Amino acid sequence: MGLDNNQKTKTSKNIVSSTLLYYIFLAGMFIIGVYFLYDATLAYNAGDVEGAGFSSILGIVGIGMSIYMLTMLRKRISTKKIPKKVVTTIECKKCSLKKIRPFMTGDYVLKNIENCVKCDEPMLITGIYTEKLVKS
Repeated sequence: MGLDNNQKTKTSKNIVSSTLLYYIFLAGMFIIGVYFLYDATLAYNAGDVEGAGFSSILGIVGIGMSIYMLTMLRKRISTKKIPKKVVTTIECKKCSLKKIRPFMTGDYVLKNIENCVKCDEPMLITGIYTEKLVKS
């Protein structure tokens, strides 16, 4: 049901390449913002106050947007969700044998499934929940 190793590798490569492109875009936007601020100082020294104001606004907006987008990217990377494992708890009504197995499509609570290995009575799904995977 999950991704095999080849698909995981492709997905992680896509994430890395898209993040790298995002950083390159942010660096380009920051450089353009700095260029506009430099252009504003040149325009102001040349006596073009109107052009200097326009260039300084573009420079400040470019640098501000690149810093804002960088902080949003870092926040998104740091808040990645920890994958969870869904498990099903199965119990025997008669002998109280309890088993935990991975969740399978079609499982629901109070569903009768396979027979008990001890007493050969039908077993009942008593719970479905997630477990956090521990990084090793």
